[in-house]
Amino acid sequence: MSTLSQLVSESNAIANMIADAGGELTAEIEAALNRNGVELSQKVDGYCAVIDALKRRTEYAEARINEWTEVAHAANKAADRLKENLHAALKYLDLPEISGSEYLVRRQANPPKVVISDEAQIPGAYLISEVSTRVDKKAISECLKNGLSVPGASLERGEKLVMKTAVKGLVK
Repeated sequence: MSTLSQLVSESNAIANMIADAGGELTAEIEAALNRNGVELSQKVDGYCAVIDALKRRTEYAEARINEWTEVAHAANKAADRLKENLHAALKYLDLPEISGSEYLVRRQANPPKVVISDEAQIPGAYLISEVSTRVDKKAISECLKNGLSVPGASLERGEKLVMKTAVKGLVK
């Protein structure tokens, strides 16, 4: 079976044959059209079947990702809780460290950190101003649709591929 690009090239060649024949559909052209149409139809079915399989695989993987993300989150939470318990035990017993047969845990002072209790009281010298701008695409779209010119912008219409089953009764 030919590749999709070969079938497209063959379709172009058939169109050229029809043009060269002055629009007449000879037996040779009819046979080429039929062969190309059957192969193209089979190729479309093959491509769409693979696309469907890849979408199902993606959905499956995304579901597993979500499940494993939840498992990882729960494991991290449990580890943090256990670590907090060890730290609380060291503090309660007023011990700097405890050693097991494989691990040693100890209390260690962190470097000082800034705690802001009321941001409104912070002097201006310690404030950083941030300005954020973004393009209003909705307003630009309306202007362009109404025939107005917006420098640096234009409307562009793309297209997408729509896949539907060709057999009645099959729903995807």
